[in-house]
Amino acid sequence: MTPRSPRFPLFDSLRAVAALTVVLFHVAFVAGGFTNPHFARYLVQLNIGVPIFFLISGFLLYRPFVAARFARDRMPAAGPYAIRRLFRIVPAYWVALLLIAVWINLPAVLDNPLPYFGFAQVYDRSTLINGYGVAWTLDVEVTFYALLPVWAFAMRRLPGRTERQIALTEVAPLVAIFAFAVAWNQANTQTAFGFVPIKPEIATLPAFLDQFALGMGLAVASVALAGRERRPLAVRVVESAPWLPWVAAAALWVAMCNIGGFREAGSETARHVLRGLVAFGILLPAVFGGDRGGAVRRVLADRRLRWIGLISYSLYLWHSAVIQKLASTRDDLGWVGFAILGLAASIAVAAVSFYAVERPALRLGQRLARDRSR
Repeated sequence: MTPRSPRFPLFDSLRAVAALTVVLFHVAFVAGGFTNPHFARYLVQLNIGVPIFFLISGFLLYRPFVAARFARDRMPAAGPYAIRRLFRIVPAYWVALLLIAVWINLPAVLDNPLPYFGFAQVYDRSTLINGYGVAWTLDVEVTFYALLPVWAFAMRRLPGRTERQIALTEVAPLVAIFAFAVAWNQANTQTAFGFVPIKPEIATLPAFLDQFALGMGLAVASVALAGRERRPLAVRVVESAPWLPWVAAAALWVAMCNIGGFREAGSETARHVLRGLVAFGILLPAVFGGDRGGAVRRVLADRRLRWIGLISYSLYLWHSAVIQKLASTRDDLGWVGFAILGLAASIAVAAVSFYAVERPALRLGQRLARDRSR
């Protein structure tokens, strides 16, 4: 990466946190935790990892475009960007989807593969609910990948001479799309089974633009404040006390879990907004303050957590199928034993997927992108 687009090493661990919460969500579902009268409202919100993934994408992918605009450089080339995104997500997904469809018997995927392999699962109710459950989020991600360079190009057409003016012209449209997404969700509110969309209006990019906008807003702030000796008070607090945004995120998560019943549609828009804010708080210590200092950053710097973050995409792809296959052991093992087995088996399968498919594809994509850049 260029000096204006530095690496953020703690984001690997953030991916691990995101993936692990989603794994635990599906463990709880298969173990019957969603029917528990005492803990269901908490267990059903464990997949807070999906908004974390969306904010990470918004931040990391948009930051190079913002950095180029602030530096008045050319935009990152669309060709290499598209190649990297293609090889980042497609090969591992196609291999996993084919094997999983055969392994756990998904006739909808095998009989009509085009919507699923073509990242169009979310656009029709019949394919949305009959395919491989976790794949709907990939359709949202792919749509965001395609939109992002168009958005960045449009932002460069806006006036702005000073850094302050550029920052304002970046932030104001993000506020607008955040408000649009909230209004969209309110207009299309549903009875959701704990953040699992059951109709296309709530499963496509417009419903999640607010979460991507939060990540993109962090990217703007990161670039605008880079190199400044005097930072705003809020940023200095995050830098010196990284535990504070995590405590705030935990408090918001508890509040989110206790807004009405988890099946009540009327409260779902509020929960949706809070999910994005929880993810925002979780990201803050990894964006501001470097990679050292404080217990939170020490946790995120743990090499084991960072390794899980490295394989987190494969873990996300495979864990649901692995847990379904292990469902018959839940009564014998108890929910704790079942959770340990499900997590360990999912990580093992994900590691195989990463080293056999995902990493070679990533390296090929990086090489092709470099060749295209030359």
